[in-house]
Amino acid sequence: MPTKASEAEAKTMLANAAGAYGRLANVLFEDGNSSYVWADDQLTDDLDGEYMSDRLDLHSAIRDALAASLQNIAADADISMREYADIIGRTNLSSQQAWEQTFEYWQENSIRVKSREWSFGAPSAAASNVGTGTIRRLSTDKYGQTIESGASDSFRADCVQDRFSGPLQSGQEVFAVESLPLGADDLHPEGEGIETTIVGVNAANSTAFLTNPSFDAALATFSAGASAGTSGGTVTAINGYTLSTTANLKVVNYNTYRTFEGEATPGSLLIKNGDAKVTQLFAAQVNNNFEPGTPYYMQIAYNRAGLAATSATAGAAIKMKLGKLTHTLTTSTESGWNIHTITLDEDCWYDNWTEDAAGIEISTSGLSAGGLLIDDIVLTPMARIGARYAVLVGGATPFSRGGNGGQGDRFDWTDAITAADTAHTQNLMAARGWYLRASTTANSYTEPSI
Repeated sequence: MPTKASEAEAKTMLANAAGAYGRLANVLFEDGNSSYVWADDQLTDDLDGEYMSDRLDLHSAIRDALAASLQNIAADADISMREYADIIGRTNLSSQQAWEQTFEYWQENSIRVKSREWSFGAPSAAASNVGTGTIRRLSTDKYGQTIESGASDSFRADCVQDRFSGPLQSGQEVFAVESLPLGADDLHPEGEGIETTIVGVNAANSTAFLTNPSFDAALATFSAGASAGTSGGTVTAINGYTLSTTANLKVVNYNTYRTFEGEATPGSLLIKNGDAKVTQLFAAQVNNNFEPGTPYYMQIAYNRAGLAATSATAGAAIKMKLGKLTHTLTTSTESGWNIHTITLDEDCWYDNWTEDAAGIEISTSGLSAGGLLIDDIVLTPMARIGARYAVLVGGATPFSRGGNGGQGDRFDWTDAITAADTAHTQNLMAARGWYLRASTTANSYTEPSI
């Protein structure tokens, strides 16, 4: 009966599989004009004569067989993960489960392969864009590790539906997202061939989790003689929220960021002449709306001109709390409406911010004078695009599809792997749609030499 491999032997076998995969990939398509694909392209490009179709069929079959060989080596990663899981006491698992357990074990024990060292592009808005929003991206998993699966690729997102071309409300426009096409076959890797859509988010999305996410002026109760039309007076209650230091709180309607369908009287929260706090716990039924293993995005809009005569104190801090994590922004001398977001890293993941009696909290620190407006709380799950995540957030001016054949709003970005030549194990794992814990240099693991 075969004996169980040791952990050191399992690492060696994984490295050997990565080495075999890397060497075959080099021979097939990585080594430029020394590769098989280059030579085969030269041959097939110059074919002529009555037997041309027979030769094309033959070479297509050869390429299919070689691509299958490459995938067969990549499948060794499945065996390696199941073997590794057995060694660490996680038995009878599928390949996917074994990878997940091995990933966590490596995380806990500081085992690292060589990173592929990604460079992630920020979505760039076309100069002709009408909408003032943006696409925000997440490339970090819940452990704080860069999501290293996927391929170098370029992306384009085009607005294909706006409020004038379908039953959409402002802020929930639809963008079509495409990346470079897949290669002609597995020996011609180009992009990931992504074709999907992403839908804009606003405070309407937050209503799945929050009550009154945009401080509807019709849902506030004012002190005697006060109204939403002026900064005078205070509020005694805001529907959905627990208030702290009500003497410094007001809901107003004279300066708002944007509205959404269903908000009766657009309003914004005014924190004036001193610090204050508003809190909302997620209701029991709302907690069931959150999905473990999912990243969430949160933002608020803020404006330092809540009181016409005096801007809010420069240097005052805005604290936005989601669950047990607080995200602090220190104001400066910015003008108009600005955005404060959750930190786009492992903090986005539900598993990291959730707690008993979770909720949100918005507060200030160091606001000694002037008025700070808060509006448009957005809380929403992020959409998956390829191996990573994104959220399309509109601004005060909605996105546009364009008209009369004109270009609609557009974003472009590019992701690139900068160290693929030395990240052999991660390349093998990526061929299966996975990745392992990684760093710029391997730790407690030896990469193969190729």
